[in-house]
Amino acid sequence: VRLKGGDVSIYSNILDELEILVAYQIPFEIIPGVTAALGAAAYAGIPLTARGLSTGVRFLTYFKDEAIAPDEWSNLAQTRDTLVFYMSSHPLSQLASRLISAGASPEKPLAVVEQATTLSQRVTLFTLGECLTNRSDFISPALVIIGEVVNLHKRFNWFEAGEPDTAYFNELTSIAPTVQTVQK
Repeated sequence: VRLKGGDVSIYSNILDELEILVAYQIPFEIIPGVTAALGAAAYAGIPLTARGLSTGVRFLTYFKDEAIAPDEWSNLAQTRDTLVFYMSSHPLSQLASRLISAGASPEKPLAVVEQATTLSQRVTLFTLGECLTNRSDFISPALVIIGEVVNLHKRFNWFEAGEPDTAYFNELTSIAPTVQTVQK
């Protein structure tokens, strides 16, 4: 059993895992969960496609410059679509810089949703311009939501987290199982 939270087909290792399963003729079943972006947005009170603000949403990742093609930045900077970035809270100032350099307004709203849908969820609001000097360390997992819909958080925030500054998930330090030897 490979148990993974969220939707296994969004930013996961599903392709590699499926190729191995098929190569070794191992039967499998995929049971998808709720995509992290949808859960995070719902718990943050941010409709990703709100009438008059956004008619589309794009799921992206930015953890290094090569993650997005150079010619795509202008398109991302000018879109009215909501942008949801996975694995992008650590390079947040670089992400904001790339978007502003490509033509996005420094006033464009942005939310970082840490540990979404848990008792430790925290939503932090910025503008792209404010992110240029942001040095916050966000607790993983965290999603970045960019677009006018972020402004709806203040109005529709319904979920109050219990412990915003503590990690809900323990950091995985080793995937090797602990083996104990029993002598007779």
